Amino acid sequence: NIAHMNNKSFVDTYANLLALSNASEQAGLLEREPFKSQFEFNRLNFLAQIYLSQINSTLSISDEEKKQYYEDHLPNYSEANVSAIHVEYDPLPELAERAGREPVSEQDAWAESEKLLLSLRQGAEFADVAKEHSDDKLTADSGGVVGWLSPASDLAPTLKKAIFELKPGQVSQAIKDGGKFYIFKINEVRAKTYSEVLPDILRKIQSAKVQEKLE
Repeated sequence: NIAHMNNKSFVDTYANLLALSNASEQAGLLEREPFKSQFEFNRLNFLAQIYLSQINSTLSISDEEKKQYYEDHLPNYSEANVSAIHVEYDPLPELAERAGREPVSEQDAWAESEKLLLSLRQGAEFADVAKEHSDDKLTADSGGVVGWLSPASDLAPTLKKAIFELKPGQVSQAIKDGGKFYIFKINEVRAKTYSEVLPDILRKIQSAKVQEKLE
């Protein structure tokens, strides 16, 4: 990084680069492929980046804009404390057989999920059912508690949709995804504070303004 070089380091580095670049030109490397195309691509990329930097340096984002964005997108900045019960099945029964266990069919897993849902509807505690029946051993011991999830969490769209349609205290239907049936419960919902999400708000507004200028 040039900014952290002393004078001697800068001169030495510059001299080496100058000598090597002159040698490259004399050898005619810029007229050969793939070097010619790579050089042109790097030139275009550099010009594009400095143009974007110039646009960014002139952007003005007011406090009012940031706060309004937060209010308008509050659902995206909400997060839910989620518990889950997993009921697994074997999409490839032969793998289970090789591991020396009886394969679980999708139909059997669905039937088990429905039995657990019936138990929950009849008043069973979600945590107790999760501890006894969930196939996810990482969360079963804690009563199925997964933790805090947001709409931006890395989840399959079907699971995310099922979770964020629920209200606190509600339990989902059995949702099939990736060789499992999931039953979710929302324990609590909260909104992240403005200060917590301000960096994301700035990125989103900045990106939108840059795109607007480019268009």
